[in-house]
Amino acid sequence: MMKSRLFPTRIRDLSFWHYQIAGWSSMALFQVFVTIIAKGWSNEVMISIMLQVAACFFLTSMLRLLYRRIRYENLSLLSMTLWIAAGSFGVTLVWFGFFVTIEYALFGEKFLAAFFKPLNVLGTIAYAYPDKLAWCTLYFGIKLWRNWLEEREQTDRANEEVQRAQLQMLRYQLNPHFLFNALNSVRALVDEDTRSAKLMVTELSEFLRYSLVSRNKPLVTLKEELDAVRLYLSIEQQRYEDKLQVITEIDPETDNIFIPSFVIHPLIEDALRCGMQTSAMPLRLKIQTLLRDHRLRIRVTHSGEHLISNGNGANEILESGLGQAEARLRDHFPNRYQLTSTQDVGEASLNLELALTNGELHEEKTAGNYYR
Repeated sequence: MMKSRLFPTRIRDLSFWHYQIAGWSSMALFQVFVTIIAKGWSNEVMISIMLQVAACFFLTSMLRLLYRRIRYENLSLLSMTLWIAAGSFGVTLVWFGFFVTIEYALFGEKFLAAFFKPLNVLGTIAYAYPDKLAWCTLYFGIKLWRNWLEEREQTDRANEEVQRAQLQMLRYQLNPHFLFNALNSVRALVDEDTRSAKLMVTELSEFLRYSLVSRNKPLVTLKEELDAVRLYLSIEQQRYEDKLQVITEIDPETDNIFIPSFVIHPLIEDALRCGMQTSAMPLRLKIQTLLRDHRLRIRVTHSGEHLISNGNGANEILESGLGQAEARLRDHFPNRYQLTSTQDVGEASLNLELALTNGELHEEKTAGNYYR
């Protein structure tokens, strides 16, 4: 649906001319209303008011041409104040010339004889100055506000691009490694257990579908993320057979909380990598979620030990995945997340905790279902 440039639906989309026409039209109507109440109707007075407001419209439009040359990003408060004061005073002085010309044209020598006294001249200038000052102040205020909105939008777009790039890089790092192992397992199952091979292919396709569909959707519900994790773990269980046991303890209240997509996956990958190298078989892997006091807690535990990087390529890939997941957490939950590891006897854990706002807890977003 094409948006109307003449009548935009949002205040921020209004142009200078929308404000200019609305502002001075309102000023004209106000002065007409006040004059009628105070002095009654007079054709000459009404014409004078309209011409004076038209002069204001013209002069401030000319002043805008000067103001548009200013570099607002480098403007100090003092400089802005001087520009406002000087511009409004200059317009007032030029307007005063228009005022005298208009009044003389309408009222002739009678106006000149009554008006040109020092107090009348100064009083007229002082009376006319505030609305010019208000115009200049509003011009700068609206200009700075719109510049701030544009900068914020540019920053948001840049952040989204960075997050999308990080997410894409994370997929590129995790998926080929996982795909290689999964396809090898499918190949081995084809002759031995056709039914299991078909199931594994189905689960693999659903997992990859989630990866593709969520590409332009950096936030997903925790339920969607965990559904993808379950697909991944189901494939790994078929690969490792009896060597992997998975337990999930999911708080139902956490299902609809939005988190960055593919942020839990690196935790699971790390648990499998460490656990398969350090745990007695079968490896026990547990996923827990809990919502308490506006804090979402996600814990991935395995029956092994944490490993320190030894320069192995696979280790570096996984640690890079964890680092990128943490970077995306910083973007979405700045100063509101904790990612820690703990080591107990026979048990190692990665713990993710997110502090949620009321809006995030009660957000009415509806996430798409990837598994329909």
